[in-house]
Amino acid sequence: MTKKLLAAACLVFLALPSAAQDKSKKAYELIYDDVQILRQQVLDLQSRLDRNAEDLRLLREQLSALAELVRESVSDQARVRDDLRVIPAQYQDMLRKIDQLTVELQKVAADLAVLRPS
Repeated sequence: MTKKLLAAACLVFLALPSAAQDKSKKAYELIYDDVQILRQQVLDLQSRLDRNAEDLRLLREQLSALAELVRESVSDQARVRDDLRVIPAQYQDMLRKIDQLTVELQKVAADLAVLRPS
């Protein structure tokens, strides 16, 4: 019986290091799996960052184009304002010319009236 007990005790002592090794191996495997998951997450985040950087670059280009359109619009508005300031002067000039033509036309009508035999 002691031989059986001794054999059983030997088996238990041999199994303990093996069980400890299995636990240690499982722990390393779990850590390895976690590292792999983290690595994939980092790659995904890098991919997202790259896409966001590209989106940001495109937005900057669009903003720059929009700013240029605004500058052109402001410039066009300034030109239109300048043109509108000139219109009253041109209008006054046309009124003066019409008045001159009216006076000349009245003189011609008066001259014709004198020349007509009554």
